[in-house]
Amino acid sequence: DVFVLPTRRDTYAAVVHEAACLGMPLLISQHAGACEALVKEDITGFACVPEDSHTFADQMQRLLEPTTRARMSAASRMVGDQISAHRRGPALWHWMTEQFFS
Repeated sequence: DVFVLPTRRDTYAAVVHEAACLGMPLLISQHAGACEALVKEDITGFACVPEDSHTFADQMQRLLEPTTRARMSAASRMVGDQISAHRRGPALWHWMTEQFFS
């Protein structure tokens, strides 16, 4: 129903992007690189501080509400899709060819 990654260090967990593309609300550690790209606070989910158990519990409690999950699910799927490889790949390829092969 939700995707939770309370890591203390992670450069960019691809699994967070996969969860977003599947429309899962996200509760992701602020220490995960994917948090900056995919978590839009109270829209796609929440950024958490793993050491702050009280706030983490509050965020989890909010994700138990079905209407909150449904709203965040739709937003998460949209954000995940917007920055997915099938959308960004062609733009990156175009930039690379202009930079290195022109």
